[in-house]
Amino acid sequence: MTLSMQSLHDLGFELVRSYPHDEYITQVYEKGRLKVERTFENYTIHSEEVIIGGEYFDVTWEKLVMLDKLLND
Repeated sequence: MTLSMQSLHDLGFELVRSYPHDEYITQVYEKGRLKVERTFENYTIHSEEVIIGGEYFDVTWEKLVMLDKLLND
């Protein structure tokens, strides 16, 4: 998916948590019913997932935009 901080900000997501664990750093963004979790290893993206109601999903940027419109409008 590779979402940038700027693209998430442009969609209205806010960074609500950032924390280190082992050799990783995880950032959690929220907007309404959606969460996006991005995990980095040595400043390289390791994983990106969308969380809806506690369930984790791999989605494309286009699907995230669609989900945002459906769930947050």
